[in-house]
Amino acid sequence: MKALKILIIAVLITSCSGDSVGSNCNFLPNVTVDAVINLNLPQFNDLNFTSGVVRLGGQGNAGVYLIRANNQTILAWDGADPAQPLASCSTMTLDGTEVSSSCAGDNVYSLFTGGPVSGSTNCTLKPYRVTPIGDNVFQLSN
Repeated sequence: MKALKILIIAVLITSCSGDSVGSNCNFLPNVTVDAVINLNLPQFNDLNFTSGVVRLGGQGNAGVYLIRANNQTILAWDGADPAQPLASCSTMTLDGTEVSSSCAGDNVYSLFTGGPVSGSTNCTLKPYRVTPIGDNVFQLSN
């Protein structure tokens, strides 16, 4: 009987989560992301400089935002608000190095961290992988 009580308590403790992100951040479906980023091409010129940002349409759920974090790192984030169901208002707009959603909550995220800057969310932007494959050429994938 004592073992049964311990088992029930253990199940209850492990089934509870202190993570407030939870299901409110699972609105974005997993879509295939696959693109080559060539920094020698004019459309990617801003990524040659730290803090440079480029939006790549046709990838992710609502495009992908790329930012040059430092000399060696380019970060990529989905262009849709992860705290909102996909809709026209959940497509993020760029303001400097931050992106924002016009849906209820007015969520604003940092492209450097992917984390929220303001709004009513604890969600983070959906990240994608950026891998160097040559001189000034990178593979964007998930």
